[in-house]
Amino acid sequence: MLSAYNAIPLTGTDGYAYYDYRRLVRNSGMRLITLDEALIMAYGVPQGATGLSGRTNTGQHTDYGFECVSCLNIDQPSGNVWQLIGNSIFDRNSSPGWSDEQNVGKDGSEDHGQIYQDEARVAIFGGYWVYTSQAGARCLNLNVTPWYVLATTGVRAACDSLRH
Repeated sequence: MLSAYNAIPLTGTDGYAYYDYRRLVRNSGMRLITLDEALIMAYGVPQGATGLSGRTNTGQHTDYGFECVSCLNIDQPSGNVWQLIGNSIFDRNSSPGWSDEQNVGKDGSEDHGQIYQDEARVAIFGGYWVYTSQAGARCLNLNVTPWYVLATTGVRAACDSLRH
């Protein structure tokens, strides 16, 4: 993974599932952002701010009506693609059972074990181009299963500074 200007975000269009994002981020020496970090980095982007009718390159701000950059100078923190929040898998029901539905993504043809759950969910942040009235600095979705492969969802990673 590399932060690059004028790059198209990775999404399910490329075949990536949420499990793939976690592995890609870790393999690049970074980590998934937390909900607190997402809220802070997106501050200043107003509600209703979305881009074109599909995922757009970073730096592309046409049709937003303004430069879609947060107060911390983060490009497109909202309104382009949903972004996976780290450490956010939770189960919202009480009738669990065993399932192997999480075997999806780039290595989905391999069995990786089963999950004991009923309605596992992850948090995704920011909204995407269809949510023209909901997208914004505090837009959050808590109704997505962790093994979805969605063309509307990508990932934003963070790295910690080196301190001695």
